[in-house]
Amino acid sequence: MREEDWEIIEERAYTDSLSRCGDIQAVEAALYGIDYGLRRNPMNFPLVPGLAETHFAKTRLRVIEGSVVPSLRMWFRPRPQDRVVFKLYVEPCPPGEMKFGENFWDTKDDDGIPF
Repeated sequence: MREEDWEIIEERAYTDSLSRCGDIQAVEAALYGIDYGLRRNPMNFPLVPGLAETHFAKTRLRVIEGSVVPSLRMWFRPRPQDRVVFKLYVEPCPPGEMKFGENFWDTKDDDGIPF
């Protein structure tokens, strides 16, 4: 971890919700790009409408080591004064919000990380 990176803390609700998203190793691999963005610049992710301090990020559907990982959305709250990000919750996106890559095996990390 670089000195300028933000610290990430997983709240209990986040870890509980993570286990309901499927194969945990595959889900964590799908969220790797989001975690990278949270460590570098969490304030540039969009805000949840109606919540002034809560941001969100989405992944696209992936097949990772034989596991299908649906598009996921994660809510998190950055605390800029001490450069800490609290992961609040993660869940599969509703079907109407699912994002797909050009193909399911595309390894390009293109989850809308804002930098």
